[in-house]
Amino acid sequence: MVAYRASRWLELSGTFRHSFCQDWLARPARQVQRKQLDSVEFFSQNWRRCQLFAGKRTSLRAICTATTVHPSTSVEETLKHTALYENHLKLEGKMVPFAGYALPVMYAGAKGGIKNEHLQVRESAGVFDVSHMGQVRVYGSDRIRFLERLVVADLLTLKEGHAVLSLLTNERGGIIDDTIITNIGRDHTGSEALNMVINGACVEKDMTHLKAHEKASREEGMDVRLERLMDRSLLALQGPRAMEVLQSLAGRGTLNLEQMAFMNAHMVKLPMFSDYLLVSRCGYTWRGRIRNKRFKPGCAITF
Repeated sequence: MVAYRASRWLELSGTFRHSFCQDWLARPARQVQRKQLDSVEFFSQNWRRCQLFAGKRTSLRAICTATTVHPSTSVEETLKHTALYENHLKLEGKMVPFAGYALPVMYAGAKGGIKNEHLQVRESAGVFDVSHMGQVRVYGSDRIRFLERLVVADLLTLKEGHAVLSLLTNERGGIIDDTIITNIGRDHTGSEALNMVINGACVEKDMTHLKAHEKASREEGMDVRLERLMDRSLLALQGPRAMEVLQSLAGRGTLNLEQMAFMNAHMVKLPMFSDYLLVSRCGYTWRGRIRNKRFKPGCAITF
C-alpha cells in the first residue's frame, strides 16, 4: 500500500476545497459548528486552524481563492514530479499540489481513501513518497565545524551511523527550519559526509541560507562543500510492521533491523537496487493509549 499524508489544508483537492469554502461562506459565522468541520474529516492538528477561520469571512474567502485549483489551470504543467510519479498514476492516485510537487492525497479502489489508508498505516505498514523534501550532503574536513555554526545540535559528538533532530537557525538564533542530520560516515561516493533532510516547503530559503554561509566559510579557508541531492528519492515506511516489511527485502547479514536503534542509520546495498541506500530509523507511528507512550519506529529510505 502506497499512501501520502492527507493532514494538511493544501492537500485537499481543489474541487472539494472550493465547494466546502463556498458552502461555508454562504452560512452565518455563528452556524459554523465543530460537528460540521468534523464531517469534512480534518485531522486534529487542523482544528485549531479551522477555529481561526470561523467567523472571518474575508480571510477564509482569500484562502479559498488562493488555494483553489481552477479547472482552467494546468497544474501538471507547473509541478515537479518525483521518481514514483508514474507509479502513483498507475495506482489511481489523486494528485494534488504540495510543496511544488504533484503528490497523491489518496488512492482509488476498495482499499483507497483517507480512512482506509490511515488504518493501514496504524495497523500494518504504509509507504509515503516524501521525495519532495530537501536532501543535502555536507562534505569536507570542516563539515562539522561549518554546520555547528548553523544548527543547535552537538555534531562533534554525533557518532557515525547516528542521527539527530535539530533546528537550522539564522544569525540571531531565530528558527528557519527543522532538520534531521545524520553522520553517515562514507556515502555512496566514498567521501565522508553529513546528511541533512529539510522540509520541502522550505528548501529554497534553506538552501539560500546554507549556500551563503558555505561561500563565506570557504572564503575563510574552511574545507566544506554542499550538494543538494536532486537525483535521489526519499521514502518513509511507517507502521507497526514497517520493520518486518523492510527486513523481508534484506538479509540480516546485510541489514539487521532488530539491532538498529531509534535515530540510527546505515548505508546498505540491496540486490533489487542499483545503488546504495541510506536507511534511517527515525520516524514513528503512535500506538496504544497516550499515557503508555508506546511508539513503533519507522524507517526513512534514501535511494
